[in-house]
Amino acid sequence: MTPAISAIAARWRGVRTARFTYARGKDQAWLLYDNKNDPYQMKNLAGKAEAKAVQTKLDTELQTWLKKIGDDFASSNEWRKRVKGHASPRLLRQEE
Repeated sequence: MTPAISAIAARWRGVRTARFTYARGKDQAWLLYDNKNDPYQMKNLAGKAEAKAVQTKLDTELQTWLKKIGDDFASSNEWRKRVKGHASPRLLRQEE
């Protein structure tokens, strides 16, 4: 793993719908895949003009959820302390 990817991968949050998988680090989008047209997730659409509307929608949804649960991109060790040993909260939702 390159250092840049390593830094993002250490702390990331994401959302997955039936159609898309989106993940971001604290300061930037990291991954966006179209699960219907790219089921093996070979083409990262994050930051691409053709996926801007989808990325914006998913990022807004993710940021809203993170704010609601008070997630400030703390480390996994910090989350364990906050939730008394349970795993970090996950965002799971069905696509409408």
